[in-house]
Amino acid sequence: MKIIAMDAGPSRFILAEGTASAKEVQLRKLFSVDIPIGSIADGIISDLASVRSALDVTLKANGIRTKPVVVAVNSNAMIMRRLEVPMSNDRNLLNLVTMEMKQHMPTGKSYTVDYVRTEDGTAASGGKMCAVKAIALPSELCEGYFKLLQELGLKARQLAVHQQVLARLFAKGTHVNGRDIGNGAVIAVDMAHFQTTLYVVLGGEVDLTRTMPVGAANMERFVADRMQGSPEEARNYIRKTMDIHKEQSDAADSIRRFYVQIIQEIRKVQQYIRTKNSPETARIYLYGIGSGLTGLDAYFSENLDAEVESVKIHSRIKMPPDDKVSQLSHYLNAAGALLKV
Repeated sequence: MKIIAMDAGPSRFILAEGTASAKEVQLRKLFSVDIPIGSIADGIISDLASVRSALDVTLKANGIRTKPVVVAVNSNAMIMRRLEVPMSNDRNLLNLVTMEMKQHMPTGKSYTVDYVRTEDGTAASGGKMCAVKAIALPSELCEGYFKLLQELGLKARQLAVHQQVLARLFAKGTHVNGRDIGNGAVIAVDMAHFQTTLYVVLGGEVDLTRTMPVGAANMERFVADRMQGSPEEARNYIRKTMDIHKEQSDAADSIRRFYVQIIQEIRKVQQYIRTKNSPETARIYLYGIGSGLTGLDAYFSENLDAEVESVKIHSRIKMPPDDKVSQLSHYLNAAGALLKV
């Protein structure tokens, strides 16, 4: 079945159209659309008309007629908890989970709650309790995307947060860049336009998330000022000309100062993983719009004394057969949102 994934960010949507089966995703088309800065804030749509207009034009221009849609979002307002509640049917279980989650929600704000069962009849409870993984998102966030898709004539299939997407991408049995993820620890570094997020994946589950306000846009503006050029000129220079590992220039030094902040945070996360007694050294994977710089893998590897790779190949995601240009790492959240749908 054909389906569209939309990865919603504060300045652009990353879109992937593909066919999703139980085992893998075959991508058909990959594209992105810029939206006015400020039209989405912390995952919540604040300017529906502008977002709808931009998406409508792009979908038509790319000849997209597929209706089912999965939306992937990142929001600091998201609440995730592991809970144990009395065994019951699905309707009662949702009510029980919602009641438990209310104690973690800010006062006076409406949240929408969902859950997945992780174990029925837990041993510690003598078989009387059910273990669940619960998630709560601001209701205005959920309602905003439902209305957006409705006005575009599309059908909402699922709303997934990035933590859920990462758990699918680095699940047990998955191979990334030809290597089995196994049960080892993974640090996934999402280098987005305005921020960088670190996800620690242990045993196929996201165990820790850290976000820094450092993204590709910060670097582009800084280099543009140094070059006395436009952000677009800086972007082209950074992505097409610069080797961040080898180049000796003021522009390269400026960007490396931004990366030092990310590297320092990764070191803290590595220490956190060691305290969890992880059996293996964490593998580090880079992805997102800011991960495509030449020499970036080598620069991070050298400074972290660890294996660092950009995500190039995923065993459950097949790139479009006629697209020899797009990089999987730039579309990973959207492609991952299609897994297990």
